[in-house]
Amino acid sequence: MTTNTKITINLFEFFTFLGQQTKKLVETDGYNAINLYGSDWPNRVYHLDKKGIHSQVIHELLQKIERNELPNLLTVPENDKLQKNLEAVGMFQWFIQRGMAIQLTELLPEPHNDLQQIKRVESKEEAAIFAEIASKGFQNNVDPDIMVALLKNAYRVKLFIGKHDNAFASCGLSFYDSKGNAGLYMIATLPQYRGLGLARNITIRLMNECLREGIHFCSLQASPAGEPVYLKLGFLPYQNIYTYKMNGENVRYK
Repeated sequence: MTTNTKITINLFEFFTFLGQQTKKLVETDGYNAINLYGSDWPNRVYHLDKKGIHSQVIHELLQKIERNELPNLLTVPENDKLQKNLEAVGMFQWFIQRGMAIQLTELLPEPHNDLQQIKRVESKEEAAIFAEIASKGFQNNVDPDIMVALLKNAYRVKLFIGKHDNAFASCGLSFYDSKGNAGLYMIATLPQYRGLGLARNITIRLMNECLREGIHFCSLQASPAGEPVYLKLGFLPYQNIYTYKMNGENVRYK
């Protein structure tokens, strides 16, 4: 199995897991989707090439998006044929992320001082803090109930929040897929605390937790701003992950 395949499997399995936990998973022969109300994340269509690429499926999908039956975001890994088909019917690249991965071999030093404390999310109140940081960090509405639902599956998902100068300022989670690999997601820092290394520190904590669980392959999707941070931690860049939108504007990055 190639590294790109491992990255995609973890990402799509994470979306499916989220859809199952929220009971908002849509599964068809041609694609999967998560369609939530009251939350921007993780709403999207994905796994569009699960049984090959068919123009009829794309046109049916567009009709459902226009009727607001499906979310207006489609996430796909690099695939020239699929991307050309999407762009041919008027879809635009809304944002691009870099799929990155690392083979974990040893624990990294973690910060231990009063200004940088990282703890596991274990309560509904802490899940709400996680959702608030993620919402402000990504400028998207993240429903706290989604994070609460994930707490019931601690064997597959671990959520962490980081405190700086006695205030919670960062968050991140890890997801363990059915292939024994890990993906890191929702790594965010409140805007006023950026530039202090908090995202780096919480990423290290997530990586170390994976190793403690005996998991060595770890992936994530990085924005252009985050990619240099992950490169310094040993992650290597692989394929791009594209998210498309109907009636889109100029491409942006997340």
